[in-house]
Amino acid sequence: MGVSPMLWTHMVRHWGIKSVLDVGCGRGISTAWFITHGLEFVQCVEGSHDAVLQSIVPNSTLTATAITTTTTTRKKSQEKLWDRGGRLVPSIAVWCVEFTEHVGRNFQPNYLPSFRSAALIFVTHSNWGGWHRVEVHDDEWWRVRWEAAGLVFSQSMTDEARAMAMQDLSRRDLTRHMTEDYMYFVGQHLWLSLQVFINPMVASLPRHSHLFAKHRCFGGRNDGEKIHVDCSHAKNAEGEHLTPLPESFKALNLTKEMDDACLDLIKDFKAGGWPRQGNSKNMKPMNVPESLE
Repeated sequence: MGVSPMLWTHMVRHWGIKSVLDVGCGRGISTAWFITHGLEFVQCVEGSHDAVLQSIVPNSTLTATAITTTTTTRKKSQEKLWDRGGRLVPSIAVWCVEFTEHVGRNFQPNYLPSFRSAALIFVTHSNWGGWHRVEVHDDEWWRVRWEAAGLVFSQSMTDEARAMAMQDLSRRDLTRHMTEDYMYFVGQHLWLSLQVFINPMVASLPRHSHLFAKHRCFGGRNDGEKIHVDCSHAKNAEGEHLTPLPESFKALNLTKEMDDACLDLIKDFKAGGWPRQGNSKNMKPMNVPESLE
């Protein structure tokens, strides 16, 4: 329910994310996606010993760039996210899904430094009970909580992220088990509760000037809609070439081969689906926001 290849692709191509700290990564599905898609740095942190033993996080040799993949079996309530040199793990983005509801706010200071080390924070919360869910609150409570910690909520990025995740709702090609007669609500945690925060103290640093990597040069119109193109392929009104961005400012190139590599890692997963009963064509998951229908 916390999986969305569409959203992850959007994060890389449109927001320019090149490194991720995955807090509460479980068996590593999201981490595996970021690694197989060539991000420059990926850190996976998980507090469940069982999840670590069953991790699918691939070896860093799968990519040409230097990648660190780390798991830890220490208790979440006691863990601070430091590297082996005693330094806080750096990243452009924190991805934190199905985690915050399991850690009491008396222990939040143990993982907040990891949030503050990143420029962008993508974090979900639970709207209902479950195993050791000790912090169950609505969107507004979490927004106030993280803003009190120094982060800035972005409504536009939150709406955009949820809409992208919603596009994966009907996918049935992620695992073999999904082709059987079950209902799956892919990305449900994301399009229901994902919130996006900006950390200005980090996002404003020169090394993060490449963020928000949409093409920036005007390329005409298509059916009345403006088209933006890579400035390397654009000219001004006088026919002169425009100044292109350095390669380091461009988003990472994603390929179908990368998608296939990730799908190969998760193809045998058996996630929780609901057996279909009667005519289910018109059925939809509970609590779908009207704005996303």
